[in-house]
Amino acid sequence: YFDKTKWIIGNLKLDGQWVSADSVPRSALLLPEEGTPRVLPDIAYAGSVTDKRGKTVAISGMNRERQTNELIIYNRFYGKSTLTNGYGYEVRVRNGVVAATGKTGNMELTEDAFVLSGHGTSAEFLKRLRKGERLLISQTLQDADADRAIHVIGAGPLLVSGGKAKVTAREELFPADIARGRAPRTAVGIKPDGGILLVVAEGRTALSGGLTLEELAGYLLKMGARDALNFDGGGSSGMVVRNEQVNTPPDGSERLIRSGLAVVRRQVRLPK
Repeated sequence: YFDKTKWIIGNLKLDGQWVSADSVPRSALLLPEEGTPRVLPDIAYAGSVTDKRGKTVAISGMNRERQTNELIIYNRFYGKSTLTNGYGYEVRVRNGVVAATGKTGNMELTEDAFVLSGHGTSAEFLKRLRKGERLLISQTLQDADADRAIHVIGAGPLLVSGGKAKVTAREELFPADIARGRAPRTAVGIKPDGGILLVVAEGRTALSGGLTLEELAGYLLKMGARDALNFDGGGSSGMVVRNEQVNTPPDGSERLIRSGLAVVRRQVRLPK
């Protein structure tokens, strides 16, 4: 999912690096470095920054617009700079140490560091930090398996759990435009042997009305899913196979989206 600024809503971790964070407990796809992919419910981000005096401030979010009194982390995945206004305060952190401070916002983002950007009470916390000061940064998804996984893709709601339909749109606080009615849908399922199912259902066209979440869960069960979760749907639902789009976009053309899920061939060099 993404917001009006086209940035990601939900938890996202790629190759062990944080891209997006959300404190709302929702389902996620976990891809460990070794072992079987999993779908887990109730994955929620919690983060904090502690200075040398023991003062701790909660991290409000990551790579999104900064709001009143919030402390936001920005890193290289966001772009070239934080794009913030001058009503806050920012510091650059490299290897857990304050590397630079700034007063005007829109601090440059680099490959080897991240920026803490604060407004209001969070800005006052950052103003007390000094260059060279070591910080304690705590970040967790509050689940040991999720914290160990190299890839975590948050979405939701949950569709299938333990081989039974279990749609948790209400529990995961999804709005009606996602939770109710038929629509184009995208989902990921995990089979008992660890195989991954990628499903796109057409909808809002002359030939297809789409699926409800309950119908999507039933279809995934017929395909052999043990666990499954919903991804962003509507105009964001698209499937491309070998460079050819195989579904009909409901809006008449492809929608520009912020991120996608790709399956690519990887060459593995076997030991001699």
